[in-house]
Amino acid sequence: MAVVTVIATSVIGYLRAPSFESATPPELTAKTLEGKPFSIETAPKPLMLHFWATWCPTCRAEAGNISRVASEAPVMTVAVKSGSDGEIEAFLQKNDLRFPVVSDRDGSIASRFGITVFPTTILIGKDGKVAWSETGYTSTWGLKLRMWLAGF
Repeated sequence: MAVVTVIATSVIGYLRAPSFESATPPELTAKTLEGKPFSIETAPKPLMLHFWATWCPTCRAEAGNISRVASEAPVMTVAVKSGSDGEIEAFLQKNDLRFPVVSDRDGSIASRFGITVFPTTILIGKDGKVAWSETGYTSTWGLKLRMWLAGF
């Protein structure tokens, strides 16, 4: 039953994932929780853009994987409807997570990207176009493999 549930969840997540491979991602210009400016346009490429939420159990399970990848490659995360900056910072500290975060307090950034499933991970290639996107849990090695396939 557990295997069937995992397969069904993966298929549903795949079908609900935004599809913009080979497209230029929507504009995103914001400040991180640390107050640093961020823009997709000027960010180092390739780039992993990860949408997550503190209230999402799958996001919480995957957060350590994102933190490990962020220690080795350019990553920007977007915390969607996850409370105040202080609440997000407390969550990161409590869980010993180290990755940059943009707060999407009202969900408008996720909406602009067409994100309705969390977590969603988007890999933006050296050319500034989306190389890959996926929803749901991915292991550290799964993320690294996808990054390698996308030319990171």
